[in-house]
Amino acid sequence: MDNLLKQFSKEEILAVAQELGLKVKLSDRASLVLEMIQGDIEANGVPETDECSDLLFEFLFNADIIDEDGNTVGEKEAIEESEETAVEVEVVKPECFSFADRRDPACNRCRLLEECAIVRIRNRPACYGRLFDKGAEECKVCIEAPFCMVAMTKKEN
Repeated sequence: MDNLLKQFSKEEILAVAQELGLKVKLSDRASLVLEMIQGDIEANGVPETDECSDLLFEFLFNADIIDEDGNTVGEKEAIEESEETAVEVEVVKPECFSFADRRDPACNRCRLLEECAIVRIRNRPACYGRLFDKGAEECKVCIEAPFCMVAMTKKEN
């Protein structure tokens, strides 16, 4: 994080946060805003690079989140590594795959937890973190509702 504080001015960091939809103030410390940005990316995933500003692209690149082509760093390396070391092993995914919950002890014992969590984030509805309403029927039955509510609260603060 110190590296990003040296490479980007406070105004640029605030602009990145605002582009991500975070509510920040000019008086917020740059390190605090960086933590908010990191939390938002962890909660909502990496923004689409073809839809982001040059500043956000440069920020994601310097934070080692994406490569120069806009691909998420970990995904590309994991794919290349798995292709190189591919062994014909059939992995049976449990029925609960794509419903990862790090609070669940069973999930924490599962070898597919990381992959499962990534799929869960990818499968979030388009309204996630934007339109939460605890009275709406859709939100009452949505598995992402508690996390969505937290994401909305973070954006409002």
